Amino acid sequence: MNRPMLRISSLLLSSALFAACLDVTPQAPLELGADAGTEDAPAADGPVQSPCRSCITGDAGSCAPWQECLNTPRCPEFMACVFDRRCLDLPQWDQRVDCAMPCTEVAGIPDVYDPAIGVGIRINQCALEGCGSVCARGGS
Repeated sequence: MNRPMLRISSLLLSSALFAACLDVTPQAPLELGADAGTEDAPAADGPVQSPCRSCITGDAGSCAPWQECLNTPRCPEFMACVFDRRCLDLPQWDQRVDCAMPCTEVAGIPDVYDPAIGVGIRINQCALEGCGSVCARGGS
């Protein structure tokens, strides 16, 4: 046998042996129980309502700067992002700042001198003081 034919024969023989080892019998689908996946989860009915967010925005009036935020351009969008990312649940100031940075772009805040940033800082302070029992708990 010449060399090319030997290679082709070897290739066909090894392919046949490999295929003989495969079991391609159809299997019944697995029954999956409840898991942490989101594929079959119901759609959310609005913003994430963490206890921290509820304390700040709630009727109890725990956080006076919240009303100011509602009347400040870009602040409601900024804070919605901050709440959805759960930035105020983080215990350290630098963690909160890092978490909230993408929210400035989401809200269209051009620079640190924007009034929404000042109101957001006062809301952060309120989260630590007035709502400290439910905020700044490390995401718990």
